[in-house]
Amino acid sequence: MAGSACGRSGIRCVLFVCIENSCRSQMAEALARMIGGDRIEAFSAGSRPSGRVNPRAIEVMAEAGCDLSAHRSKSLAGIPPRRYDAVISMGCGDACPAVPARIREDWDIPDPATTDIGEVRAVRDLLRAKVESLLARLLDGQEAGGGETSTAWPPMMHGRMVRSGDAGREKMRTILDLFGQSPFRALQRHMDTVLEPVDQVRPFFEAFLAGDAEKARTIRKRILKLEHEADLVKNEIRDHLPKSYFLPVDRRDLLALLHQQDRLADLCEDIVIVATLKADLTLPRDLHPAILEEVDLSLEACVLAREVIERLDELLETSFGGEEAARVIELIDRVSAKEHEVDKHAYTTARQLFVREQELGAVDLGLWQKLLQLVGRLANAAESIGDHVRLMLSR
Repeated sequence: MAGSACGRSGIRCVLFVCIENSCRSQMAEALARMIGGDRIEAFSAGSRPSGRVNPRAIEVMAEAGCDLSAHRSKSLAGIPPRRYDAVISMGCGDACPAVPARIREDWDIPDPATTDIGEVRAVRDLLRAKVESLLARLLDGQEAGGGETSTAWPPMMHGRMVRSGDAGREKMRTILDLFGQSPFRALQRHMDTVLEPVDQVRPFFEAFLAGDAEKARTIRKRILKLEHEADLVKNEIRDHLPKSYFLPVDRRDLLALLHQQDRLADLCEDIVIVATLKADLTLPRDLHPAILEEVDLSLEACVLAREVIERLDELLETSFGGEEAARVIELIDRVSAKEHEVDKHAYTTARQLFVREQELGAVDLGLWQKLLQLVGRLANAAESIGDHVRLMLSR
């Protein structure tokens, strides 16, 4: 593409997409340019551009030393046609572009367009942390390697990304072998992978609430690594999912189920990023049990969702009917009941937090409310997994 340095001298090219290209994607583009410097070319666009940049986004980015006043909201038609190193979507759903990219991620970041300035600042800080994590992956080892051929960049095979190292290649070969047995075996392997960061959420909160910053940082780093590995497994499954008409279920249903599973790992990443945005974020000790109980309830929903996925092969053997289907429906109902329990507990805990607003302060209260919401979304994602399987059974 004319006028772009992407693909030359180790420069990475990133595209951020949201709905209006007025706030989230504009801030992400600016942050990527600030953080990445001359090693990153960043772009942004909207599926339905508003034609203007949100004044609150301009204000909070000015506080960070970046001037967005001359930026304009752009459509997808205005982005340079090329293969990007990463395409990041934020809330544009089905309208997000099918742009060729080595990495494709959907960031579950709320649209702050109608919220107050404090919430826009919180979104800016969340974006900064996620952009830093993304660029660290894209640029890891580049300077030491002297350019684009750095061995730290995951190698490409037939145009697809694979994990580096013997263990990673073995896992990908295993996934391809699993497709030969059943299309559900690969989904089950992915579910096992996304539950690895989920299993770290409880230990993270225990360390974080206890004030053990070093242990919390170690677990945070582990969760970010595990989430990235889950993304690689997800991408490999997408690339190799057969397009045959002889699949036992609709290919679109399998991809939708894969997406819902991947939300679990994404939410774990969001949780540890939000928790560490403010260096001195604390919580009164008497509120610790309520937060940990919310975590435990959400993790129980995830375990139940895992049981649903583990039964997919048995469903296939019984042609999605009979007693096995009834047992799976019962499991799905248990996931929904657990998610409802999580919602009720979250409401009670949120009220306890608001009662302590003066003690906590507005910023800490907002962050704990966000963390409570993200933990609850683990249960929501687990319920969505069950709902997608229920939909497959009904067809």
